[in-house]
Formats: sequence, structure tokens, C-alpha cells
Amino acid sequence: GMGARRVDNKLLSEFLLKEILPIENQQLFRFKEQQKGLMMRTMHSGKSYITIVINKSGKMANATLLNKTGLKSTIIYNENGGKITSNVIILPSEGVLVIEWK
Repeated sequence: GMGARRVDNKLLSEFLLKEILPIENQQLFRFKEQQKGLMMRTMHSGKSYITIVINKSGKMANATLLNKTGLKSTIIYNENGGKITSNVIILPSEGVLVIEWK
């Protein structure tokens, strides 16, 4: 667990993907593929969702989000010039996006 996080979590991610695939398929928002160095958390409040994405990869990141809700995205906080277009996040190193889905 912790050793994988410090080095490379690809093998741990592949194992967990097999173990939690039924749960993963229920996730409303997730990356299309594993994104090394990107962290994402989603919270639900009322009729909307808030997703926070942080880029700790050390380089520019482009990541496709899967959105199973059909809700539209609005950036409510942007640090370091990130953006989201057609469910593709473009986020510079150390960038932070807070996205509201309504």
C-alpha cells in the first residue's frame, strides 16, 4: 500500500481495479484511464456534485473524465490556469480545479 504510493502504484491499481470493478462502475465521475500524479475527489451536495482535481505529476496533464450523470461542468475555482473542455481536463503541474456539476 504505502510503498506502492511512494514508488509507482500501477500494479496496485491494476489489482484494485479487478477487485473493485463492480464498485468502480457505479462511480459517477472518474478518470477514463489511470492518471499518474492526478488526484480527484468528488462530493455530493443536494442536486449538484463538486469535484476537486489536483495535479502533482510535475508536468502538464490532459485527462478525460467519464461523467455518467449528463450534468454540465462549471469551474468554480482554478489555480494555475487549468480548464475543462468536453470532459477533458487540462491542468498544469501543481494546478487545482474545483468543478461543480449541475
